[in-house]
Amino acid sequence: MKTLINLITKFFNFTGNPILNFIIVSFILALAFKISFKVTGFFARSLDYNSKRMSAFHWVLRLVLVGAISYVVMKWHYLTYIFLGLGAAFILYKFTYKISKLF
Repeated sequence: MKTLINLITKFFNFTGNPILNFIIVSFILALAFKISFKVTGFFARSLDYNSKRMSAFHWVLRLVLVGAISYVVMKWHYLTYIFLGLGAAFILYKFTYKISKLF
């Protein structure tokens, strides 16, 4: 995953800060995964299920979504800060959820 994040941040420099770029790209990748997983599941239920076809469809859709979301975030700079805030909120939510499981 880190290799994929480094590859994306090489082409898309959102803020100039590597830590902020890492958070933004991580959120973009998580969002693209969630959307492609849901869409692939919908098509798998609707059409004839074929594991290899669905896997290829998932990865192609995921790559297209990552490129599209990254382009939109680069085009409209205010979205960078929205993604940064959402990414930070997501990380804090996951962190506090894991902490709460300990107690």
